[in-house]
Amino acid sequence: MSVRRWALATVAGMAALVSTQAGASVQVIANSYSPDGIYGGINIASQNASFGGSAGRFDVTAIDTQTQEILRYSSFCIDALVGFGTYVNYVDSPLSAGFSDIAKRQHVAALLLSGNPLINSATSVQEAREIAAALALATWEIVYEPAGSTSYDVSAGNFSVFGDFTPLIGRANLYLSNAVTGAWTGNPDGLRTLISVNGQSQNQVYIAAAAPAVPEPATWAMMIVGFGLIGHAMRNAARRKPTVAVTYG
Repeated sequence: MSVRRWALATVAGMAALVSTQAGASVQVIANSYSPDGIYGGINIASQNASFGGSAGRFDVTAIDTQTQEILRYSSFCIDALVGFGTYVNYVDSPLSAGFSDIAKRQHVAALLLSGNPLINSATSVQEAREIAAALALATWEIVYEPAGSTSYDVSAGNFSVFGDFTPLIGRANLYLSNAVTGAWTGNPDGLRTLISVNGQSQNQVYIAAAAPAVPEPATWAMMIVGFGLIGHAMRNAARRKPTVAVTYG
């Protein structure tokens, strides 16, 4: 068994600070797991590959190379074979550029659009890590099983997991079932795909983006309090507006 640790390519896109134009070139300048990834083992039979690596959700910072605007994505990996750090230059594209199979496009949209908010609502850091890792594994299952296949199971088939990923099989399969049966839904038009410039010619790295991340409850609370304080200050300023006496000679 060949074991290697890899930096993940990402399915990217939630929480962009600036909305980049479709077809725009972007350069990734930073990425980190959010929450921390979980390490385990993966088999991809069609690639004769068996190796170890981490799965989870990434926070990605990029820059639009034309406008120089900073972009932030909350993302998931869809390419388990190529290291994310291998490339930095990408092209923003529709999801269909990464998923020609319509059914798979719909499944990954349902998976990411419905599953990602679960991470933000997790009651513990460990639960958030497990949800994120299971979503990443489920995404790989969709990517690496043959076109037209909807019999997803991360414990068997062309793509399967072992080692520390084994306890996540039930959770990942539940998420996949939700996507296939319609319990989870998501519009593929709400997703974006970043394709590496090198990957376009080598048919390697591609990144699919999910919808804007929902702010955590604490963030919403801070925003509401902030708006309230601004309104209160404005009302007080209006009441304290000075009266100017004008004397005509």
